[in-house]
Amino acid sequence: MENGIPAVKIDVNKCTNCKKCEADCLLTTYIGYKNIIDGDSKVCNLCGHCLASCEYDAITHFKLSNKDIRPLGKLPKPDEMLNLIIGRRSRRTFKEEKIKQDDWNKIIEAVRYSMTGCNIQDVDLIIIESKEVIKKIGNAIMEFDLILESQLADENISTNFEPQFGKLIINAFEKYDKKHDLQKKYKDDGNDFAVFNASSLIFFIGPKVNFSQVECLLATQAVALLAPTLGIGTCDNGTIPIAYSIGFPPFMEIVKEFLPEDKGIFSAMMVGYQEFEYTKIPFRNEKNVIYVK
Repeated sequence: MENGIPAVKIDVNKCTNCKKCEADCLLTTYIGYKNIIDGDSKVCNLCGHCLASCEYDAITHFKLSNKDIRPLGKLPKPDEMLNLIIGRRSRRTFKEEKIKQDDWNKIIEAVRYSMTGCNIQDVDLIIIESKEVIKKIGNAIMEFDLILESQLADENISTNFEPQFGKLIINAFEKYDKKHDLQKKYKDDGNDFAVFNASSLIFFIGPKVNFSQVECLLATQAVALLAPTLGIGTCDNGTIPIAYSIGFPPFMEIVKEFLPEDKGIFSAMMVGYQEFEYTKIPFRNEKNVIYVK
């Protein structure tokens, strides 16, 4: 009970005692046709599983309106879903066209329903469409990239980064460092190897705690899977959250204008309508799988 209000009420005239809600609720012991116990609203995390599992609309929740519950549409077939997953590519060429608001709404909806621990729903977005701001961010991240590549390629320094990046990432940066001069010339010629002139950037933000990184990455993956169905290309930008976590001054000077003080940047993504279509799927390494039966 909360202020005398029960978490749920069950309409016994509609309830069939199927016990789906009882099996699906992790936090309360409120349900059962023969022994109805009001849910404990103090521990309910508002996941809505009870409402989603009841096909007879027998449950009324104290904070979740049945009006906000909508039917689940048709799910893609397994092969279709797998094709979407393995066909996803990191895009670095984008059309200049701005993303339509209807497409933004779908992207925001994907983030809204992405997984979060204990249903805390604490991932928010910063969507950057300003060409001026995107260019400033690109310049700052290119500067940071060049510094980072040099340090990771230096054996005397790179070992300090192993706990954060691991040897595989450091080895990859060593390869990038071999084209360091080419990247610098590319930048000096007015090109962008950091955000690749994307029409938009998305920052996935959350409370300044380690747990937020996992939740923001889950939201990022949700967007990456949805975007191709909208004709939108995406590319994860792993350098932006690193620049934020280190507090790289040129970058921090830009984001202080719009980043809430109580939020951190835990993931970032370049976004824009695809310049062209991919028609083939390249090879990926086989996975080492351990079955415990």
